[in-house]
Amino acid sequence: MDGFEFTLADPDFYVPPTRWETAGPGYRPSRPPAGWSCREDGLWARWLPDGHVIAAQGWKVHVSARLERAQQVLDVVADVCAEQGVAFKHLRTQRGFLWAHHKHGPRSQSGKFCAAYPADQQAAGRLMTVLESALADERGPYVLTDRRFGASSVVFYRYGAFLPRYQLRPDGTQSALLTAPDGTELADERQPRFHLPAGITDPFAPPAQALAAEPLTEGEPLSFNGYTFQAVLQFSNAGGAYRGTAPDGRPVFIKEARQDNGYQWEGSTAAQRLEREYLTLSELHAACPGICPAPLDYFRHWEHTFLVTELVPGRSLWSWCAQGNPLFGADSDPARCRAHYDRCRRLLDALEEEIGRLHAAGYVFIDLNPRNILVDDQDRPRLIDFEEARRIDQPRTVHGAEGYLPPEAWSDPAAISDARYYDEYALAAIAQLMLHPLHPVLARSPETADHLAADLPVVPEDLVRRANRIIPPVRQARLPSPGQVADEPERWTGWLCERVCDGLESLIDADSDPPFPGTPQSYATNPYNVAYGMAGIVYALHRAGRPPAPRTVGWLLDGALRDRADLPPGLFVGTAGLAWVLAGLGHLDAAGELLSHADRHPLTSQDATLAHGRAGVALAHLALFGHDGDQGHLTAAGDLLATIADGDALVPLLGSGNPTGWRAGRPGIALSLHYLAQLTGDGDAAERGQRLLLADLRHAYADGDGLQLRVSATEQRVEPYLASGSAGFALVAGRYVASGGARADVADAYQRCLRSVSAIRFPLLPALFEGLSGMGLVLSDLAALTDDDDLRVAARRSARALFKYLVPRDGGICVLSLGRRISADLSSGSAGVALFLAHLGAARPDPLFTLDALTRAAAGAGIPGAAGAGTGLPLGGPQRSQESLG
Repeated sequence: MDGFEFTLADPDFYVPPTRWETAGPGYRPSRPPAGWSCREDGLWARWLPDGHVIAAQGWKVHVSARLERAQQVLDVVADVCAEQGVAFKHLRTQRGFLWAHHKHGPRSQSGKFCAAYPADQQAAGRLMTVLESALADERGPYVLTDRRFGASSVVFYRYGAFLPRYQLRPDGTQSALLTAPDGTELADERQPRFHLPAGITDPFAPPAQALAAEPLTEGEPLSFNGYTFQAVLQFSNAGGAYRGTAPDGRPVFIKEARQDNGYQWEGSTAAQRLEREYLTLSELHAACPGICPAPLDYFRHWEHTFLVTELVPGRSLWSWCAQGNPLFGADSDPARCRAHYDRCRRLLDALEEEIGRLHAAGYVFIDLNPRNILVDDQDRPRLIDFEEARRIDQPRTVHGAEGYLPPEAWSDPAAISDARYYDEYALAAIAQLMLHPLHPVLARSPETADHLAADLPVVPEDLVRRANRIIPPVRQARLPSPGQVADEPERWTGWLCERVCDGLESLIDADSDPPFPGTPQSYATNPYNVAYGMAGIVYALHRAGRPPAPRTVGWLLDGALRDRADLPPGLFVGTAGLAWVLAGLGHLDAAGELLSHADRHPLTSQDATLAHGRAGVALAHLALFGHDGDQGHLTAAGDLLATIADGDALVPLLGSGNPTGWRAGRPGIALSLHYLAQLTGDGDAAERGQRLLLADLRHAYADGDGLQLRVSATEQRVEPYLASGSAGFALVAGRYVASGGARADVADAYQRCLRSVSAIRFPLLPALFEGLSGMGLVLSDLAALTDDDDLRVAARRSARALFKYLVPRDGGICVLSLGRRISADLSSGSAGVALFLAHLGAARPDPLFTLDALTRAAAGAGIPGAAGAGTGLPLGGPQRSQESLG
């Protein structure tokens, strides 16, 4: 799910649209159908004749509307549907309407205001014919998933499911289904284009000449008004942005606005804002050439409006900062940092000069953010996207990127008396970005600024002063100073672990459902799982010595067993992971039931990965073997891993794009193979695991003396993280190295990955899966596994680096995830940070999905084929359940 809609209702937490408060203007038919029932369902109001049964699928009819005509259109739709006995639904609030049609809203929802569910093809035809006539004078946005009916501007149709029916995917998300004429199941595609399922023909298709006038399918060649559209730069509800060529052959930038769509919250449409932008550019270019992209053309084609400007060369300032800052890599020596800050200083000076020229011309930019600034190969900045720019004295509601608008813009716009302050605030935020990527934390927790400065290899005092202009004053110190942490690191990292656990416990509300603040991923999967759900939170608290409340564990246990038929089988979001956690809490019977569900689930055969497929289910079997000593678990794990293909045949069983890494790539499978080899003496399994590790190195990227991994064969971004980067590779390769049988190239890659993981202290997030805590956990884990003091020192350094990410709240400490919201989950939130700090403090074995204590115990107990030094720990029983909870 797209995260945009989850950040609109609450400044602190993710809230799905279905749970938004409904205050504000609403919609309801002026003449509600007599004898019909109305049910409110999230953003929608559903109207159904008493006793009526809706068909499973068919020709769904959508009606669009302009914001100012929405109530009138609804009244017509309600009257017609009531007369014909057709069930329908409509968006029930103006806020819901603006979300569905917002410039950043979901394009699969674009244009939809009302939806009707006729019983069959004939009923659909009758309904659309009457609506076409009754709404002949109405105009509305195009429904991107549909096709227009007849001559209407607002009546649309598509073939799809009426009743929700979904197919579960291995990653826990769902895809909508419908049934083909031959009885087979098909995906109910809701892409932003008209699509006919296999075996379905369109009985309402307009003549070919009418079809030719409709918007072309995305990806098709496009040329009109003398302009050729060569590449799509961006699509949104508002329209598109393209690179093209003018009639004279020169390169141009083309911006499109769709009719009656792409709203902002105050009600302006994309077309209105594009016209305003064209006028602004024309006035500015005439008064001060070069300060803005030169406007070349403005015209209307079909129902869309287009603005053509010069094509400004360069890459976004966001990309410039991300790719150029040495803090984000393993080689951040002072000389490189000083050279980088010199470039930042010159660029920021030039940008301030541009903004000064803009202000002198009588304008403010308003939406000044790193994506609206392009930097050429000489580090010269240019402003683009003047949609929000306006005259200094022109009052108007403002919009902009979160983090680059003053807080007053959201809470009390009237408090900003001089519009130039918007740009001055953004310049300071950009200075913060040039120093480090963490400025969202500073707005909530200003005392972290000292920790940020203390972590910089070089402190450019002038840039720090420019950045700190917008940091709120520290009213009450709630964190230790950098000096205190440096003097007593163990004391203060232990203090931090306790405060993070306090914060995590404060986020749990047993009377809510779910009883913790979720993330978009927890709503898209299920609330129970390890990665995004309650199991991960319970697990982290348990490992930190905070026994979860019985009521919380009861909610997890009861829900997982009750809903197991609707859960996927995997380790991260499914029943195998739940089995692992519940077994560690002593619920062995429930764990056995959940793992049996994973064995039987058909999705287990469709995925090979640690996160979602056979490798993870196999590892869960090995974990349960440590609890009950049942040799059947060893057999089950061996059988599962034996069916995982090698070479090219493995690619379809991994995630999208042939990914790398611990979560969804080959190293995750190699981890399961390592433990199978350790517990059974299967040398072939160990050899297969090393081949998989070497295959991942095809995606390696040299980072100085270190090594990072590209995310996938199709995603060239390199990462040092646990989920899909150097840390995850090192976590697995370290097991092969520690066992004494690693190949030289695997051992070399392991050491180089560790160098990258040890050196990087400024990742974007503190998160476990894709951030600093995961990197620190790997260092701490491998330090304990190998008794390596250098790794132990690096892990403690990672823990001290966490102080620049902290948000004190309600007596505890929380952290922000990618959407600038607080989350509790293991993957991206407080639970993952707590898990790292707990391991660093106690160094208990197997912090996350590893089984080293089990292999040592098995060797000590004389299990045939088990390798490693014995510890004398007995197999099974509650004495070992906590130690083997990995």
